[in-house]
Amino acid sequence: MLKNLRLKMNREIRLNHKKSETTDKIQKVKFHRGDRRPGVYNVGTLTYKSKMTKSKGDILWRVIEYPKKIVVAEYFFEEDANKFVKFQNTNQVWKLEGGIPKFLHLKKLK
Repeated sequence: MLKNLRLKMNREIRLNHKKSETTDKIQKVKFHRGDRRPGVYNVGTLTYKSKMTKSKGDILWRVIEYPKKIVVAEYFFEEDANKFVKFQNTNQVWKLEGGIPKFLHLKKLK
């Protein structure tokens, strides 16, 4: 008999506790001073072109992102560079972020 009473009381306590938890919870999102939020960049048109360059006696093919004039990749073979250029121009993977992120840049052209 006591067991049944204890079980009933425990169930009531659990039910009441769950109800109060769900109604009292408010989700608060806190942003801190240095946080970077994703912005809407209106870059317009992103285009990628491959360009041949010579460095240290080697011929390299650079993939350049326009209009920012940033070197995104360097390849030894022209076919590899053109494959990358074709993929990026058709899919525009990084367009919403305003281009390829800075940590993936190789260098910036003048």
